[in-house]
Amino acid sequence: MIKHYWHPVGLARDLAADKPKPATVLGEDLVLWRAGDKVCAWKDLCVHRGVRLSLGSVCNNRLRCAYHGWEYNRDGQCEFIPAHPDLRIPAKARATAVYQAQEHAGLIWVNLGDATRPLPDLPQFNDPDYRVIPCGPYEINAAAPRVVENFLDLSHPPILHDGILGARDHAVIDDYQVEEHEDGFFVKDVRYFQPDPDGTGKGGDAWYDFGILAPLTVYFVKHIGGRANKEKFVLMFAVRPESETKSWAHFIAAYNYAADLTEQDIKDFHDLIIGQDIPILESQRPELLPMDLSEELHLRSDLFTSKYRRHLKALGMDFGVD
Repeated sequence: MIKHYWHPVGLARDLAADKPKPATVLGEDLVLWRAGDKVCAWKDLCVHRGVRLSLGSVCNNRLRCAYHGWEYNRDGQCEFIPAHPDLRIPAKARATAVYQAQEHAGLIWVNLGDATRPLPDLPQFNDPDYRVIPCGPYEINAAAPRVVENFLDLSHPPILHDGILGARDHAVIDDYQVEEHEDGFFVKDVRYFQPDPDGTGKGGDAWYDFGILAPLTVYFVKHIGGRANKEKFVLMFAVRPESETKSWAHFIAAYNYAADLTEQDIKDFHDLIIGQDIPILESQRPELLPMDLSEELHLRSDLFTSKYRRHLKALGMDFGVD
């Protein structure tokens, strides 16, 4: 099921024009490379002798194997074999699996399935009033559904992120409603007291909306100074499952205020936050996210994460869950 969704495999700016990169999604080793304006994602395997194509190079919009120099075009077909330059190359001399890949919001996304679902998107990513800054990737030795659920866990910020995203002495989470929509569900107006919610240096309340875009891609919208204010901080959180117990996470931040904030400021902030999350995530047991809600204790403040587990179960999620 999960292979039919889009997964982030790295920052677009990190994929050079002349050098492929490896990545692993759902246990499948991939090679990523650029053929002109196209991003390609294939199984990381040369059909000739099973060498990783990610060890090779890119030349004249072809991916060249490092072992025998076989050159593959952007569609996966081998077009040149140095040992037999005049050979009529057989049709089966091609990449063993070719997947869909796209650049979006500063990341490269890969789909191992039918690629019929749209890329996860938010309107702010296409709004010129917003700066869009991708952050990561962050290596996490935890199951991807566990990692995503942490982002949706509404009661941990005042405790784990005390003094930054919340305050320990303002840890009460008001009751909230989970609203359904066609592709998932969301909550509105989750209130947190924060030491500096708007960059003025004064403590006050902040209001958040949280939503689901895909099983492993979620987001929030922070309304700076209240819902009526046009200033917003938007954050997409997308997780790539390398294996059942190892994940790579990306933040994509978008905001339309504080022009003096640098890209490095934004990255440093998210490095700090996820640096607090990672030890917690890597300590959780069982490692796979329980689908049976009776295995853990759930309270009113856990309504959103409980709904997330039910949502995954209804979708038939079969990776990273127990």
